[in-house]
Amino acid sequence: MSTSNTTEVLLGCDPQVRVVIIEDGGNLMLEVYAQDPGNTDIDALFLNLTGPSMAGDLNVYPAFDETIGSNGENGTGVEIQTGALNQLKNGAQVQGAI
Repeated sequence: MSTSNTTEVLLGCDPQVRVVIIEDGGNLMLEVYAQDPGNTDIDALFLNLTGPSMAGDLNVYPAFDETIGSNGENGTGVEIQTGALNQLKNGAQVQGAI
């Protein structure tokens, strides 16, 4: 049985997504749930890490697989950069470099 600390936050306006952050043994796991899955398309999730060395340890699940395509449940792409990424090819963006 895991002894973990869990935090939940709601992001967005309408529709919202619930992000569950789980810390277990020094590892963080983020779970993202759409409050209204039939009407929600999450274009991006930007993370501001404290150092470039952390990016190499990221695991994305489900893993991106171009042959799967998008059925509303699969990730359709992954981009990981440190210190320079503020816009994705799909147009999702944030102000400043993340």
